[in-house]
Amino acid sequence: MPYRYTSFFNIVQFLVDLFLLNVAYFICSALFDQLWYQVNGKHFYSLLYQFNICWLLIVFYTKYYAIGISFIEISRKTLRVIFQFAFLVILSIFLMKFDYASRLFFFTFISLLVCVILIWKYIFILLSKYYNLFQVKKRKAIFIGSGSIIDKINEIFGNDYFGFELSGVFSDETTNEHVYGKIDEVQDFIHNHNITTVFSSIMPTQHRVINNLALTRDMLGIRLVFVPDFKLYFKSDVTVQLENNLAFISFRKEPLEDLYNSARKRIFDIVLSLFILALFSWWLFPLIGLLIKLTSKGPILFKQLRSGRMGQPFLCYKFRTMESDPSATQAIDGSTALRISRIGCLLRKTSLDEFPQFINVLLGHMSVVGPRPHMLKDTEEYRLLLQTYMVRLYLKPGITGLAQISGHRGKLSFTEMKERLKWDIYYMEHWGLWLDIQIILKTTWLVLKGDPQAN
Repeated sequence: MPYRYTSFFNIVQFLVDLFLLNVAYFICSALFDQLWYQVNGKHFYSLLYQFNICWLLIVFYTKYYAIGISFIEISRKTLRVIFQFAFLVILSIFLMKFDYASRLFFFTFISLLVCVILIWKYIFILLSKYYNLFQVKKRKAIFIGSGSIIDKINEIFGNDYFGFELSGVFSDETTNEHVYGKIDEVQDFIHNHNITTVFSSIMPTQHRVINNLALTRDMLGIRLVFVPDFKLYFKSDVTVQLENNLAFISFRKEPLEDLYNSARKRIFDIVLSLFILALFSWWLFPLIGLLIKLTSKGPILFKQLRSGRMGQPFLCYKFRTMESDPSATQAIDGSTALRISRIGCLLRKTSLDEFPQFINVLLGHMSVVGPRPHMLKDTEEYRLLLQTYMVRLYLKPGITGLAQISGHRGKLSFTEMKERLKWDIYYMEHWGLWLDIQIILKTTWLVLKGDPQAN
């Protein structure tokens, strides 16, 4: 059962946020003499409409109005959304060639918007803890079950968004401190305490009382909701999707299996790759190519088969960094390290040798962000050593990745590979465009300041 008052609170937040955005705009317009009746205010409404449209696009695109409980959680999400809003506004101003919004006006507006939105969110959190202010009445409910799920249920009912008051927990296990009574006592308790909803992790076939409740629920005037305890059957967390009243249970969250998310990531990859190639390739490619030719013999590009999505091999492009065209063996510290050319050492330290992989992104072999592509022999070796190694191949490999910015790059020792694998799987299960942007920004920072692990 979803949170009962999610929609109500989301509408309240959306309306107040939109109101505060417009208030912030009016205040800044007054400060900079840009109100509609003033000399500099002829574009007042144009920019106002633009800000509102950009805000609507961002909040719905990012699903901003999801359930938020802690101030830290909401603060992070708010800052992320406002950052994306600012980026979209700047992009729209650039594309539409508007020249009537000064940088100081825009900076003041964004700063004021951050302050008023965060203050409002904090007030909202405080108010949401007192439902009587919103004149919202909780429904009385009980839970029937056993095991560790009882503690989770108590935590959920403690969330005001849930909209239910837990009147009692019933279980034949008496070891849990939250248990009110035995399952056989449920029906009498329902009659005597005006219970409207019964949550149960025990199915009708498992207990006669639950079966009786399922048969007589309409006559009793109660809602019966089943909460299966998957921990009884699966050791790891699971993801459940409902289609035509059938539950499809998978062992991992994979946001990129959703076609909408996959399309967003692909569009993001193409736009960013075209932008970077248009900005740098026309002068950087020839320059690096010339330096490679002047300092060593061999082709400019180094091509090697790497493991792609679902293990499909593809030709991965890099600038050649060896004295000559290397064989399909991985460069490691020691004997092969001596074969790195002078310009190759610089390319590796600055990660410029990876630049041609933006071509791989456009060809669809790679993504800008994802697990780094490994050589075929490494894939064959580690799939036998690490049980979850092949999970990283559910995704397209990336030019950069969460493991790399977290300090896990360089030679592939067994211990290092285990750590990388944890980060790669975490990225797969928690993917989001904002996570991609954070990884790209962190990668850019490491390239500019110099990553000590780059070799």
